[in-house]
Amino acid sequence: MASWQVDIPSLSNLVASAGAHGLKQLALSGVDIHTLGCMLMVSELIPACQDFRLNLNTRREKQRGERRWLFNAVELGAGTSFLVDHLLKTRAGENVLSLMASIVPLLSPEACVVALSSLFDIAGVKPDHTPGVSQLHKLRNAVVPFSQSVGFQERVLQYHALFERIVGPRSGPDELGPYDAMPDKHTLSRIVQCCHKIATAENTTVLVWKGFVGSGWLAAYASCILGFPVCAINGAGEQLPINDHYARAKVFLHLAAESSTCEIHIEGHLSEFIHVNGLGPLPDCGSWSINCLELNFLRHNVPDFSGPSFVGLFSEIVAMQTLNQLPLALAACYKTQPVPGFQPYMLDVLPRIQARSMDILALLGFYRQEVAGFRLDEDLQWHASLNDPDLAKDFKEFIKQHPDQYRIQHICPEALFRTFKRRLSEQPSDDAITLICDVLNTAVWLASTLAFTDWNSGLRKIAARNFHAFSSYFKRGTSGKRICLDILETCVNARRSMTLRKLDMFDPDWVALNFDGVIILRTLAVSESIHKAQGKVYSLLAGHILFDGEQKEALLQEPGYTLPSSSMSIRSGLTHKQQIGPENIVPSLQSRQFFNGSGETLFVRHEILKDQVLFAFASPASIAMATIESWVALPCQHSYYSVIDSNNQIFPDSGPEHFRLSAGILYDRGSDDPLISILYQKVDNNELGQWLMYSAKNFADSNVIVVHILQRETCINCILDRIVLWERSIDDEKRSGGQKSKTVYWIIAGRIDA
Repeated sequence: MASWQVDIPSLSNLVASAGAHGLKQLALSGVDIHTLGCMLMVSELIPACQDFRLNLNTRREKQRGERRWLFNAVELGAGTSFLVDHLLKTRAGENVLSLMASIVPLLSPEACVVALSSLFDIAGVKPDHTPGVSQLHKLRNAVVPFSQSVGFQERVLQYHALFERIVGPRSGPDELGPYDAMPDKHTLSRIVQCCHKIATAENTTVLVWKGFVGSGWLAAYASCILGFPVCAINGAGEQLPINDHYARAKVFLHLAAESSTCEIHIEGHLSEFIHVNGLGPLPDCGSWSINCLELNFLRHNVPDFSGPSFVGLFSEIVAMQTLNQLPLALAACYKTQPVPGFQPYMLDVLPRIQARSMDILALLGFYRQEVAGFRLDEDLQWHASLNDPDLAKDFKEFIKQHPDQYRIQHICPEALFRTFKRRLSEQPSDDAITLICDVLNTAVWLASTLAFTDWNSGLRKIAARNFHAFSSYFKRGTSGKRICLDILETCVNARRSMTLRKLDMFDPDWVALNFDGVIILRTLAVSESIHKAQGKVYSLLAGHILFDGEQKEALLQEPGYTLPSSSMSIRSGLTHKQQIGPENIVPSLQSRQFFNGSGETLFVRHEILKDQVLFAFASPASIAMATIESWVALPCQHSYYSVIDSNNQIFPDSGPEHFRLSAGILYDRGSDDPLISILYQKVDNNELGQWLMYSAKNFADSNVIVVHILQRETCINCILDRIVLWERSIDDEKRSGGQKSKTVYWIIAGRIDA
C-alpha cells in the first residue's frame, strides 16, 4: 500500500473515504481499489459538462428506487451500487462514469477493454499504474446496469438515423447499418484525446471529423457529454447545426468524406505560426546570407571605384537597366495580347514595382534615383538617364553598331567604356571594366528580381554567393514559378539547397514555403486585399513555420471542401428595368482561418462567413494566381457610380441563349451558362468581398474562358462597351468546330481606395 501512496497521491484519500465497508463492497464487485485509483488518473482526458454530470446523478437517484432486497437482509447489486455512488462523489469520478456511459452500452466487452487501455497509453500512464485486462473487464461489468440507464445509446442511434437520411441510402458492400455509428475501437481513444485538447486549449481549436462511420457516436459524445457546439456538413456543403450554428461550432462532421479521420484545427492567422528569428541561416547550412544594411554591396565588390563620380555613373546605368528589365519580368506574369480599354493588373502596379527597385538599389549602395527622371517609350524600354540625357544615346549607338554582341538584359563592357571615356578623367583598365560590368549586372538582377517582393522593407538579406559579382546573363523565364525560383536564389542558395521534395511543393495550392530559414509567402494569398499588395507578389521573412511545436516546410491550402450551394450565390434579381451599378450588398462578410498539420506540411482552410453562416471556402492560392492574370479597366470620363438599365440590349445580335448579365455575388456558375456571361460582383468598398471574387473560377468545363476585370475609376457602361469590342475581336477559330467555348467576364466593383 505504501508504494501506491507514492505513485498515486490520491489513493490514500480514496481508501479513507471508502472505509472498511466500502472496501468490502468493492471486493464483492471484483474491482480493485488500485484500479479505481488508476481510472481517476485519466479522468482529465474525459471532461464532462455540467448538464451531463447532473444527468448522471439524476439517473442514479432513479436507479436507487429500483433496487431489490431479499428478506430485508440482502441488497441485489450492492457492490455495483457502491462503486457508482463512490465515483459520483467527485468530479473526476463523474468524468469516468461519463466515459463508461458512452462506450459500455455500445461496444463489445473486448472492444471496450481495448478502448480503455488505449486511453492509458495516450495519457502516458506507466504500466505499473495501468489496470490489467481482467480488472478492466470487471470494471465494465460493474457499471453496465448504470451505463445502460443513462440513455446515451439512444441518442447515438438518433444521430445515426439523421445522418443516414442526409447522406442517402447505399447498397452493396457500402450499405449502411447501425454499427456504422461507432468509430473503430482504436480511433475512439484518438477522438477522446482530440476532444480533451479542444476543451483545454487556450486558443480557438476545433475538431474536424471526416467520414460517415463513427459520426453518430461523435455527435452524441461531443454535444451531450462534453457540451460542445456541433455542426454537420453534407456532400453539397450545406450546414446542418446539431446544437448550434456553424460560426460557433467546435466540432465539424464532414459526412461525405470517404475515410474516417479525426483532425485538430486551430483558428488563427498565419502570423501566429511564423516565428521570426532575425538571425538568418547559419553558414554551415549551405545558405549563408549577408545583411545589406551592414555591408555595402557596391563598395565591397569594387572598393577602388567607390568615389562619388564612379558611384554616380554606376547608379544611373544600373537604374536605367533595372527599369529596362522590369517589363520583361512582368511578361512572365501575363501572356496575352493588349486589349483596348484594359491593361493587365501587373502592368497597372508597375509604378509601385519600379519604385521598390530603386529602393533596393539604394540598399545595395547606389545613389537613389527617381523613376520620374526616366521616360518610357512605346516599346516599354527605358532609354534616358536622370543626370545625363546623352547616356542612353551612347548605348543605342553601340547596339546599332554591335547587334551581335549586345544583349538587352546585359550591360556590355564596350558600351560602359564609352561612358567612362567621356565622363571620367580616370580611366579603368579593361579587366576592371569587366569586373564592374559583372557587379552592375548582378545588381540589376537582384533589383529586378526582388522588386516583386517586400525585401526592401523586410528581409534585406541575400545569399553570400550572390553578394559577390558573378558573370551571368539576366534571363527571365516564362512562368511565375521561374520568378519564385529567382527570388529564392537571391536570398538563399536555392539551386543547391532545394530538394526535389521542395520543388514538388510548387503546385497551385502553396501559400508559404520555408527554405533554410527564409519563408516566402504569396502576398495576395494572405493579405485578403487586392489593393494593399501594391505589386508585391511575394513576401519574405527570416524565420520558421511552427505548428504545435513542430517545424513545417510548407503551408498549403486544404483541398477537398465543397462550396455550399445553398448560399454561394446572392443575386440582385435583375428584374425589369433594374439599374445595376457599384454597391456593397454584403457588408457582413467575415473571414476566419483554420490550420492543421500533417507531417512536414501545414494546411489552411479559409472560410468566409455571412451573418454567422458559412458562405464560401476561399481559395487563397487561386486568388493569388488569378489576380496577377486579371485585367484593370482604364479610367473613363464618366462617373464611377454610373448605372445601367438591365433591360438594355447590350449585345443586340445575341439572344438569351448566347448572352446573360447577372449581378450580385455569384461565386460559381454551372455548365448551363450561355456562350457569353457577364457576372457583375457588387462588392464595392468591401475589400474582403473583392479579394474573394478572384477565387471564383471553379469551372469543370475546360472550354470556359474566365476573365477577371477590376472596375477602377470606370463606369459600368464603358466596361460593357469595351467587352463588346473584346468579344468581336476574338479569333473565329476559337469558336468554330464542335462545342463552342464559353466566355465568363467577372467584373469586380472596387476602387483602389476601397
